[in-house]
Amino acid sequence: LESHLLKLEKGEPHPEIVRLGLKYAEGTVSGASARCLALILALSEVVQDFSITEANETQDFRRELDKTLKRSIQFVADCRPMSVAMGNFVRHLKARISELPPTLTDEESKAEILRSIHRFREEKLELPLATITESGATKLIDNGDVVLVYGRSYLVEQILLRARKVGKEFRVTVLDSRPRYEGRHLTSVLSSEGISVEYGLITAAGYLIEDATKVILGAYSFTSNGAAMARVGTAAVAALAKSRLVPLVFACEAIKFSDRVQLDAICFNELDDPDELVAGGEQGHLRDWKDIATMRLLNLMYDLTPVENIDAVVTEAGVIPPSSVPVIVHDYLQI
Repeated sequence: LESHLLKLEKGEPHPEIVRLGLKYAEGTVSGASARCLALILALSEVVQDFSITEANETQDFRRELDKTLKRSIQFVADCRPMSVAMGNFVRHLKARISELPPTLTDEESKAEILRSIHRFREEKLELPLATITESGATKLIDNGDVVLVYGRSYLVEQILLRARKVGKEFRVTVLDSRPRYEGRHLTSVLSSEGISVEYGLITAAGYLIEDATKVILGAYSFTSNGAAMARVGTAAVAALAKSRLVPLVFACEAIKFSDRVQLDAICFNELDDPDELVAGGEQGHLRDWKDIATMRLLNLMYDLTPVENIDAVVTEAGVIPPSSVPVIVHDYLQI
């Protein structure tokens, strides 16, 4: 926080970046795709407002813009670690800046960068959302299905709503867990659209999965070995589906695919606010946990679902087996 205040005193970074960083830190912008889109919009403002002044060390537009973006990106990362999708966008943006012809004027360079950002948003976020939504609604869900989901994934939500819109008759079982209870919002949205919904906590997953014909889950990212990083609790649902022979499908945009190989959820993860685990807030039994030297609360945000527990992944490139993720990373995701 002190380092952020020092930056603000110096007029850095851009006000849009400051607002975005605070939203990340407070959790008002969450979800890998939503966070990436918010970063795209904020950096577009940074590029739009950037200009060379006497305060810059050089008069090289590309070099000075790159420095400005680095400061902005670092500020955002200090507020909350960047998601895989955000990292892919940042690499794309830096690559486009480095490829700018030196013969372009500053205004021409700025226009070219803004066009590149717009294309990225359209090709890697908006079109994949529409494609996966349509593909998932038509290919994954059949009449009479009982679809089990966990928490709330915006992409999964759109698939279910689209399936309802095209006339599919099905039921949804929403599994949820504390501390955020994200599934409550999904339950409300689906029921308002006339979809039959059954809601329960993950502790009742063994009972609720009995009627399920398939499980559809969202993902934070996919690693190169085909494993899925997702909201903590997802791996348990996937393992249960595997043991009950219920088909399990992830819906995930290719922009969330990573060339990282990960075997567990410990080597890379995010820590959420441990106070969220304290039941009952100030009246809870653990309200004084910070004063107990031998006690620590661990609130992990994600867990890792191994490739053997995943039957398929729905992406904008089609429905693929998880073993094909590295092919998408290498051949399709050319950012």
